[in-house]
Amino acid sequence: MNTGLDLHSPPLVYLDLVVVVVVVVVVVVLSSTVGLVVVVVVVVLVVVVVAAAAVVVVVVVVVVVVVVVVVVVVVVVV
Repeated sequence: MNTGLDLHSPPLVYLDLVVVVVVVVVVVVLSSTVGLVVVVVVVVLVVVVVAAAAVVVVVVVVVVVVVVVVVVVVVVVV
């Protein structure tokens, strides 16, 4: 389980770094109020999407583990 999460963590870290760089560039280019509002909205959306992706990964891992346990129990009992 830890190995799977370790494999998923680096891409998310790189994605966060890319997002930070993009946000900094956008803020520098668009220093107006409208630009800042747009940047904030985009950042919030990206954070929500990344969080949702992380939740999906955790749910999938849990479901796979549960299915494997059930199959093993059924095989052992039968």
